[in-house]
Amino acid sequence: MAQSRFKYAGLWLAAAMLAAGLLYSAHTVRITPRRIRSIRQKQDVLLQMHDLQKIALAEQAAVRRFEDDASARPCSLKELAGRRADIRQRESVQLAGGWTLYRTEVVFNDTPFDAAGDFIAAAEACRPPWRVTECQFSASPRAPAAGTVTLMLEALEKTGGGQ
Repeated sequence: MAQSRFKYAGLWLAAAMLAAGLLYSAHTVRITPRRIRSIRQKQDVLLQMHDLQKIALAEQAAVRRFEDDASARPCSLKELAGRRADIRQRESVQLAGGWTLYRTEVVFNDTPFDAAGDFIAAAEACRPPWRVTECQFSASPRAPAAGTVTLMLEALEKTGGGQ
């Protein structure tokens, strides 16, 4: 008799375990699509974060490279142009992070236009480079492909610490 009681208790326990397994399986089937969506959203966010990290690393590398280039003062435009140009520094602006922006006007009077192009190429080859922000050509009635060239150039220099 005691043996049959254990037999029935074992059957009830097995039936309870089967019912619990079926309920858990039904619950899992019901919540699986929600969990899959959640995992996919997290994957999308991680991919976006990875892309942003790539961009940030590229920008940091560019800033480091530029800061390495900016260890010196921009090259002398007077030396590049020689006596053939009138050079006036228009302004120097203190920027964030210890940077200074220099704006300089260079005027070539009665000069061949190709000589001005050579000057621009040399100015942009300097480290740190000068960049042309404005350019004006005025033709000369006396010579073909020559005249007055007015350039506005800018260069950055790391003048202080800061971030």
